Amino acid sequence: MKIEILGAGGATEQMSTAYLLNEDTLIDCGIGVVHKIIQTNQIEKIKNVYISHIHMDHIGGFELLVYYWDFMKSENINVYAGKEFWDLFEKMACSKIEKPFTKNGIKNAFPVEHMHLEAYGFIFQENQKTIIISGDTDKVIEDIDLENTLLFHDMGATGINFPNHVYKAHVTEEDIFKKYGKNSNIIGIHTNQKLNFYQKAKEGEIFEI
Repeated sequence: MKIEILGAGGATEQMSTAYLLNEDTLIDCGIGVVHKIIQTNQIEKIKNVYISHIHMDHIGGFELLVYYWDFMKSENINVYAGKEFWDLFEKMACSKIEKPFTKNGIKNAFPVEHMHLEAYGFIFQENQKTIIISGDTDKVIEDIDLENTLLFHDMGATGINFPNHVYKAHVTEEDIFKKYGKNSNIIGIHTNQKLNFYQKAKEGEIFEI
């Protein structure tokens, strides 16, 4: 399996969160992502889209994606998302057109805790290899066998200190290190902070397992 990091920084960065799995599967669709995959012609190969939760840095590009599919008369595309996303979709302008994709419930997913939203991480398996994407999560993803696995884990709160409060909306690198120790199969995502224990995913990087 191959996964390209389209965007994996914090919510305020220009390229929001999205990953491309095996060229045909888009995981999340943040702001700026659709322009990028149009410019690189990657958009033509996408047949599956997975949505982790409804924060704009994960779905801000979805409406443009739908309009592109409609304009190009794209076919055989599946979107997998939870009820909270589909309820929001019905309020989008693009919901008024004939939907150029199939609406599906969540798939290849496990629930995570994130700011009281309906939120998911994803597991993809092929030839006894596994890629796990945590999505945005407030807690460490537990009980992962890291052999033959790449774990892309949210580390969004790492290194963030505020004078008047403690930021708890994302898990920290230190929390993950306490659970798993240093491991080259753990990749930090959704952070613009310096990481001490793990490699940080960067825009444009490709990982294979």
